[in-house]
Amino acid sequence: MQKGEFNLPEGYSLAPDLFLLKVVQNKNYIPAAEPDFTIRFPSNRNIYIDNIERIVGASLSRRALYEMNFGMNDKAKIYVKKIINEFPNYKVPPALMKLLQN
Repeated sequence: MQKGEFNLPEGYSLAPDLFLLKVVQNKNYIPAAEPDFTIRFPSNRNIYIDNIERIVGASLSRRALYEMNFGMNDKAKIYVKKIINEFPNYKVPPALMKLLQN
C-alpha cells in the first residue's frame, strides 16, 4: 500500500457505498443507503470546499455507475440528480447524464 499498489484477494471486490468503498466477498449487487444527506457550504469558495465537492461528486458518480452496471437505472438516476442539484460545479460523466435523457 505504501507504493500506491493494492490488490484484493481472489474473490473479493469493491462496492461503492456513499463516500466509502466496501470490500465484499463476491461480485453480487450490494445495496447502499440513499443519498439523503445535506452538506451546507459557506458562501466563500476555497480549495477545501472545491475538494469536498469533487470528492463527494466522484463518490456519488461511482455509486451511480455501479447501479447502472447492475441494471438499476432508476436508483442511478437518484445519485445523478443529487450531484446535479447539490454539487453544480462537479462535471457529471456523460454516460450518467444520458440516464436523465431516458
